[in-house]
Amino acid sequence: MRVYISGYLSVLELDNLQQLYTEKGVSIVACFDEDTIKRVELLRGCDAIYFVNGWGNSMYSLLELSIAELKGIEIRYQDEKEKGRA
Repeated sequence: MRVYISGYLSVLELDNLQQLYTEKGVSIVACFDEDTIKRVELLRGCDAIYFVNGWGNSMYSLLELSIAELKGIEIRYQDEKEKGRA
């Protein structure tokens, strides 16, 4: 499974997630680039998207949510309370 991480995340936090989930056979990807096309291409190659807390404050996350919904990509949230807080 390949999971795209969306929201404000430090490189250290991303490294920690990658180490944790690699052991479980999950590939974690994220984009720190402001290139929207690059973000969309990465997301389209994923099975799921995972929104970290505070994702609703990111215009990129809002775009990524729309794409995930349109493409039928599984949507997950770090904290279910964050669901729908766009």
